[in-house]
Parts: sequence; C-alpha cells; structure tokens
Amino acid sequence: MQAVALYLAAAYAVLTCLLWLFGCGYILRQLYAAPKISEVDVPEPARYPSISVLVPACNEEASVEPALRSLLEQDYPELEVVAIEDRSTDQTGAILDGLDDEYDHLNVLHIEKLPEGWMGKTHALQRGYEVCSGDWVLMTDADIHYEPGAIREIMAVAFDASLDQISCFPMVQNSGFFHEIAFDAWFTASVGFQNLAGVQDVDCDDYFALGAFNMVRRETFEETEGFEWLRMEIADDMGTARMMRDQGAKQGFYYAFDQLKLNWYDSLGHMIDGLEKNSVGVVAHYDYVKGYAIPAVWALVFFGPLVGFALPWTWTTVLSAAVVAAAVPCTALAARRLERTVLPYLFFPIGMWAVMYALVQSTYACAKRGGIDWRGTHYPIEQLRAHQRVKF
Repeated sequence: MQAVALYLAAAYAVLTCLLWLFGCGYILRQLYAAPKISEVDVPEPARYPSISVLVPACNEEASVEPALRSLLEQDYPELEVVAIEDRSTDQTGAILDGLDDEYDHLNVLHIEKLPEGWMGKTHALQRGYEVCSGDWVLMTDADIHYEPGAIREIMAVAFDASLDQISCFPMVQNSGFFHEIAFDAWFTASVGFQNLAGVQDVDCDDYFALGAFNMVRRETFEETEGFEWLRMEIADDMGTARMMRDQGAKQGFYYAFDQLKLNWYDSLGHMIDGLEKNSVGVVAHYDYVKGYAIPAVWALVFFGPLVGFALPWTWTTVLSAAVVAAAVPCTALAARRLERTVLPYLFFPIGMWAVMYALVQSTYACAKRGGIDWRGTHYPIEQLRAHQRVKF
C-alpha cells in the first residue's frame, strides 16, 4: 500500500509539474499577444471621428474630479463627455455639477431610482447612451486618469486598424507588496487565460474587453442587442465585447500604460472586498459548487510540485526543481511585458490565494443572501443566472 501511495503521489507531482510548465508558457504567450499603444506607429487620421464618453459614477467623491478633469482636458477635436451620477450618497453629484459649470462639453445626468431588473452600471450606461451623439462611444470608469493626448493616440490606432471596438488596460498603481502580488495574480488570471491573439482575429469567436477603456463604433453597436440585453450582466464590459463580436466586429485589445493610469483600490483588503460583487458570477457562473471547487483545484495545482521534493526519487526532485527554475524567467518576462516590478511578480502564485479567498468570500456571501447586495441594491440569484451573457 505504501508503494502504491508513493506512485500515486509521483503521478500527481508529474501531472501538476507538466501543467505548470504548459501554463507558464501559455500565459506568457497570451500576455505578449496584446500590443502596447506606444509600440504601434500609425499616422494621425485626416479627420478624427466624434467621440461620446460615458462615465458612470456612484460614490466616487475621492477620485472622480481629478479623473474627469484629465478626460475633459483632452485635446481631442470632437469630444462629448456624459457623466452619469448613479444614486450616490456622498458628494459625487455635487462635484459633477461643479464641473458641469466649468466645461461646456460635459453633460451630467442624475439617476435617483434604479428600475427593476437592471444592474446599476448597465442602466447608467443605457441612460448615457440615450443622450450621446458621437460616432464612437467610449465607456470608461470614474477613476481612470487620462494622460495628455491619450484619446488621440488610441483613436489613431483604432482608425488605422479599421477596428469597430478597442479596449485598453491602464497602468495600475497599488499600495504595498502584498497588494501588488495579489493584483499581479488577478491580472494574470484575467488576461493570461484569454486567447488575446484570437481577439485581434475577426474570424475567431474570442472576445475581450475591460471597463477601464472600452470604445465601440456606434454604427456597429447599433446592430447589437444593446444594453437592454446586458441589463443584469455583472461583466458589462465583456458583455459589450460579446455583442460586438456576434455582429462580426473587428476588435482589438491593447495595453495603454503610457496613456491611462489607475489607482485600483487603496489596500489589499479593499481589493478583496471589491471582488466580492463579481467573483462568483464571472468565475463560477453563480454556481456555488464551482465557487468552492475552483479554489480546491487551485490548491491541488499549487502544491503538486512541492510534493515532488518530498518523494524519495531524485527524478521527481529534479522535475520539481525544473518547474521552480522555469517559473523565474517566465514571471520576469511577464513582469517586463506588463511593466510591473519583477520581485512582486515572482510571487504571483502566492497572490492567487488572495484571489481564491475573494472567490470563496463572494460565493459564501451570494449563497447566504440569495444573490448579490451591491451599493444598496439586492440582485436575486435567479435573475442573475437567467440574464448572464458572459461565461469564461
């Protein structure tokens, strides 16, 4: 029996070691598949199309003013900004009204009541879309800081590539070592497991977009089901990408580290709390069994190579050591591509435990409440499951 147990442990170690080697290579390939805006050398369009920017904001008093000013002061020729204040209980509404008095190209909407059967953000986007008029529509978050000329640079890339949708990810600044490794893990899991090369290929079914910067050609978006179809979709950014791809849209995903900046939560604890809203839906599809099973599978994958060190055979030790050794250059290359600090990125597998904890917490809270409670609204699990459009 002891020999059988050893052989089973060896098989477990070998399988997980091979999985680590394959996974590192695959993730690295995906991370490098997305180009950087700063690396794409394109001419300026003879005429820039008009853009309407939709900025939903709920209780964003700490970040909304500097972020919105950076957007309003862009030198883009035809820029309309629609800020949608969504039932805020802080000073967000007053701040937006003050900015509205300063900038002629800013339009502020106030939402006092959320209709039944709508997510707050999706409803805010719908309201903003109803009043905007641009040839392109940019959906962005209320805490994204735009560097001067950012929208010009990104639109030039979209125009040159004849895209119908372009989504960009900003440079994210975190607070502290553990917050950084948790973010690195979240970003690697979110982006690394997507077929980003397929996103750039109009003949593929793959799609991907992030809410920090998600811009669509209005003509193509008008052919989709629209925000009504996404009214209870927690991943509205990915839902928009799916609708556009279903219409045959040509899509692109880029890193915009020199153009966009974001302070994503002020601590690791707040990051985990923030992920409570969407982890069980996005990762586990509102399936409670999956919500607990995925962290268990991660634990099996994580500890497999360590088992190889404990076995009495030299070859298992060598294999496990090879996995650890290979992980160092792989993570260093990933950090370089994403312009992250190398040392924290080396520990991103440990940061995954924070992401898994957030998933467990999200699953438990959703099961306990029979749905999601977010910013004063309860979303029943039956509605969430019935209207989910995005499944990774």
